[in-house]
Amino acid sequence: MTIEIGQHAAWHFFGLTFNSDTIISSLVVSSFILVFAVAAKFFVIKRNKHISGMQAVCELLYGFSVSISEGVMGSKGKKYSSFIASLFIFILAANVFGVLPITEIIELFFGKYFSGIPKLEAPTADINTTVALALTVFFAIHFYGVKAKGISYFKRFISPNIVFLPLNIMEELSRPLSLAVRLFGNTFGKATILLILVSLVSFPFIYPIPILALGLFIAFVQAYIFALLTTFYVASAISDGH
Repeated sequence: MTIEIGQHAAWHFFGLTFNSDTIISSLVVSSFILVFAVAAKFFVIKRNKHISGMQAVCELLYGFSVSISEGVMGSKGKKYSSFIASLFIFILAANVFGVLPITEIIELFFGKYFSGIPKLEAPTADINTTVALALTVFFAIHFYGVKAKGISYFKRFISPNIVFLPLNIMEELSRPLSLAVRLFGNTFGKATILLILVSLVSFPFIYPIPILALGLFIAFVQAYIFALLTTFYVASAISDGH
């Protein structure tokens, strides 16, 4: 078994290369979240005394997502809960997608009809996805900071004095880098470990329950860490101190 970093099925347009497997995986995950949200809005969540099991799951997921920001920033966190919750839910869904044997199932049922089916991994197992998420957080942090404090927000870069300007800039630039590398490394490492473990079973499309549980646990932890760190960065940007 050979495991290589950065190997993706690719599309080439106008001299540019696009990782087709990551694009497909991201579209599938985004579509699932959209369909799930619409279904939850119109069919699952009902305002009555009787709460269904699916509604309880939806409310638990939403409540936990919102609690990440409110747990750190208190009442101020409600203003940023939509952004934090969106990051958490997308990363969680993307990581869970990587745990499921999607490609194996497709090959099992449709392999004889289609050849060259790309290996669909978690979108977050592609460094391009994690960099995009980290850059989104980077620009959002400064947007929220300027919105909350105005032009005085930029005084934080010369705090406690202008001598620290290079260090403060390096600190800000290190945040998206650490977010991107941490999420990519942990997701890729998780996928590699699961791949090795699954290769030891007779039917790779049937995951042993302990392996699946491990993958789901890691998927949740990584989504939570990313969202929690983002919350700390936003809280730092809007706070009165540095």
